[in-house]
Amino acid sequence: MNYCCPTVFGFDPKSYFAVAQPESWYFLDGNSESARNVLSTTGQVLISQAYFNQAFVEVGDPIYLSETIMNSNNTVLVVQVNVTVGGVVRSLPGTSFGSSLAIFGSLDTLAPLQSGASYSHSDVYLVDLAPGASWRTVKPVITSDPNVGYVAVADEQIEALTSNPFARALYQFISMELVFIGIILTVGIGLILYAASLERDVEFAAIIARGSSGWQTAKLLVGEAFVIMLVGLAIGASVGIGTAFFATQFITAGPPGSLAPLVPYFFVFPLEALLLVLLGPAAMLLSAVLVSLRTARMNVAQVLKLRGG
Repeated sequence: MNYCCPTVFGFDPKSYFAVAQPESWYFLDGNSESARNVLSTTGQVLISQAYFNQAFVEVGDPIYLSETIMNSNNTVLVVQVNVTVGGVVRSLPGTSFGSSLAIFGSLDTLAPLQSGASYSHSDVYLVDLAPGASWRTVKPVITSDPNVGYVAVADEQIEALTSNPFARALYQFISMELVFIGIILTVGIGLILYAASLERDVEFAAIIARGSSGWQTAKLLVGEAFVIMLVGLAIGASVGIGTAFFATQFITAGPPGSLAPLVPYFFVFPLEALLLVLLGPAAMLLSAVLVSLRTARMNVAQVLKLRGG
C-alpha cells in the first residue's frame, strides 16, 4: 500500500540496541530483543504507532518505499524498496517523538535508498554514558557544540512530567491529605473506642466480676481495634492503590483523541504512603491501648452499684 511521507530511519540493529537499550514503554508488544530480531531480518521494518494508526497497515503488510535520485550521469531514477511490516513500536530512542510517522529499518534493508546523493538526511548520535556518569554533566558539554541541534534525555523528560505545576500541586495536596488522614485515624479510633468503653462499662465490670482480670478485659477493646484496623487497612489500601493506578493511566492517556506522551507517568508506591500504612495502624493500636487502660483500672464495685441503683 502507498502512504506519503513517513520519516525513514536506518541503522545497524546490533550496534543500535547495544547502546540504546530501549525501555519497555517504547513497545506496544514485545521488547527490545524482539524488535532487534525484526530489524535484523533483511526486508522487515518496524513502524511507529502513529504511522500504524494513520496508514491503516497491519503486521505482515508490504510497504513500498521509493526515492527519487540522480545518478552520476545526471539521470533521474526512482528507486523502490519493498519491505514488510514486522512490528509496531511507539518510537525508538534517538529517532523521533511518539507522534511522528516513522519507519525503522536496518542498513541492509534500506541500502538501495542510501545509494543516491539527492535524498535529505540528518545524522543522529546516541551517547553511551560511562557507569556512574550523570546526564546533567554530559548534556551541557554536548550542547556546547554549535553543530548539535538538540539533545533529548529520557530521564529529563520523566523529571519534567513529574515536576510540572499540576503534578507538583497534586503531590502537595496528597501529602497534606496524608497528614489529616493520620490525625483522623488516631483521634477517630480513640474517640470511637472511648465511647464504646463508656457504653459497655457494665458489661466489662460483669466480666471482671466473673473472674477475668482487668487487663484481660481490656484486651477485648484492643482486639476490636485490631479488627477495625485490618478491615480499614484492607479496604483503604486496595481502594487507594486502585484509584491511584487508574488516575495515572487517565493522566497518561490524556483527553480523548489526543496522543499519549512517549514517556509515561509511572505508578510508584511512595515512601510517604508506606509510612502511612505502617504508622496509621500503629497509631490506631496505640489509641486503643490508651483507652483500654480505663477498662483495666475500672472500679468494678462502683460500676455495678451504679447499675443496680
